Amino acid sequence: MIYADTNVLLALYCRDSTSDAADRWAASVEARIVTSWWTVVEFKAHIGLRARKKHLSQAAALAVLAVFERDFVISQKPLNTLSPHWEMAVAWLSNPALALRSGDALHLATSHGYDCENFVTFDADLARAAKKLELPTKLLRA
Repeated sequence: MIYADTNVLLALYCRDSTSDAADRWAASVEARIVTSWWTVVEFKAHIGLRARKKHLSQAAALAVLAVFERDFVISQKPLNTLSPHWEMAVAWLSNPALALRSGDALHLATSHGYDCENFVTFDADLARAAKKLELPTKLLRA
């Protein structure tokens, strides 16, 4: 399993400057791409924000959400962030040298807790923190 964080999934479902890189990466992956319920929350919040800011029409936002729901919520069954993952995230957040945000710590802890073979992101700061934790990470670049 390969864990894709929110920004990777947004790039796959909403065309932007990172979408081509996300498409190339997704096409090259043979392992199952997974995500967590936390990603579902973030993804839907971002789509809602894009609609409120008029970056997406209401109809386009609903269409994106429907496809994402089909692909990741119904088909893939997002990974549950379990109590040990929350505890791991809290521990990592207690280390200021990692410079992690709370949501990012949850992504990493969930990925690590399920022994995902890789964690994929466009976020360079998050990738740096993951490397400090010696977690297998792929930083995508647009």
